[in-house]
Amino acid sequence: MPDVFVNYRTGDEESAATMIARKLARRFGGERIFFAGNSIEFGHRFPVELVRVVEE
Repeated sequence: MPDVFVNYRTGDEESAATMIARKLARRFGGERIFFAGNSIEFGHRFPVELVRVVEE
């Protein structure tokens, strides 16, 4: 289960959120970072997955 949840609004500094997520992953390990673009598998419903991970 991820320990860090990185989220952003589309069109609102996505590149900054990506850089933050990458640096956190290098520091703490990728399995501990939730970043929607990398963490939600294709075919899964985006809103459902966001809520599920936040509730965990």
